[in-house]
Amino acid sequence: GHYGIGVDLLESEKKIFSKSVTPERDFMKFETAADLVQTMRRYDLDSVLPVFWKVARILAVIPATSCSAERSFSGLRRMKTYLRSTIGQERLNNLAIINIERAATNRILQLQMNEIIGSFGRRKNRSCLLF
Repeated sequence: GHYGIGVDLLESEKKIFSKSVTPERDFMKFETAADLVQTMRRYDLDSVLPVFWKVARILAVIPATSCSAERSFSGLRRMKTYLRSTIGQERLNNLAIINIERAATNRILQLQMNEIIGSFGRRKNRSCLLF
C-alpha cells in the first residue's frame, strides 16, 4: 500500500482499536484526525497499534484542500517573474520557503531582528551571498 502500510494489518489494528475503546470514546465520534491522534497518544495506543497510529498521523497532516499549495505556486510565479531568470535555483528555493512559511518567518524576525542585523554588521566581507 501507500506509505509502506500493509492494508491487512491496518484493518486488523482498526478492529482492535474499535473493540478497545469504551462507548464514550467511540472512534467514530472523533471530529478530526487530530482528535484521534491525541486520544491514541493519551491512552498509549500509539505503541500498541503502530500501523493505525501511522495512518492517523498521516491523515491528521494532509490538508483538506489544495489552497495552500496553490498559494505557494502562485507566490513562486510572482517571485520568478519579479526576479526574472537572474536568480539561481538554490536562492529561489530559499526565497520560496521564506514566502511559503511567512508566518514562521515573521515570528523569527520579530524575536531575533537585532541578532540578525548584528550578525550581518559583524561580517567583514559584506558582499557575500545571502542565500
